[in-house]
Amino acid sequence: MNPGALAEHFGTLIVFFPLFAGSVFGLALSVWGLARRLAMRRWVAVPALLGEIRAEQRVHKGFLTRREHLVDLLVEYDYEFGQMTYRAKVEREAATGRRTAPVPEEVMDEAVAAMRASMGRGVFTVWVDPKHPEVSVLEKPETRREMVAVAVFAVLAGVFGAMTANLLF
Repeated sequence: MNPGALAEHFGTLIVFFPLFAGSVFGLALSVWGLARRLAMRRWVAVPALLGEIRAEQRVHKGFLTRREHLVDLLVEYDYEFGQMTYRAKVEREAATGRRTAPVPEEVMDEAVAAMRASMGRGVFTVWVDPKHPEVSVLEKPETRREMVAVAVFAVLAGVFGAMTANLLF
C-alpha cells in the first residue's frame, strides 16, 4: 500500500479501527465468560442447609433515573464438601418492585418469607467448584443460549473485520 492510498483511507481507518478493536475485545470477553461457564458444567451438586435470610434496604440513584428504594436479600447457607463444612453468602434483589419511598417493614418480611419458601424445607442443592470448594452457586448457568450468542458475535466480528480490511486495502 502506498502512502497516498493510506491518506485516502485515513478517515475510514479512524472510524472502523476502534469499532473493529472493540469487536475483537468484546468477542474475547464473551469467549472467556463462556469458557468459565462451560467449566461450571463439571461442578458438583451437593445438599446445602439454609441459614439466615435478612432483608436490607438500599437506595439506588441512576444517572437519568430518580432515587429508588430496593430490597436486597442476604442468604446464608452451609454445605459439606470433602469432609469440610463451608458457609456461603449470596445476595439477591427481592421482587418488591421499584419504589420512590422507603419500603415498609412488612413488605421486606414478605420478601424474606417468599425466599425462604422458594428454598424448600431448608435443604436445597448448590453447585460447588471441586477445585475451589469454598466457591458455590445456587443456580447452575445454562450455556446453550450463550454459545449461540458467542458464535453469532464471532461471525459478525469476522464479517466486520473483512469489510474493514476490504475498505482499507
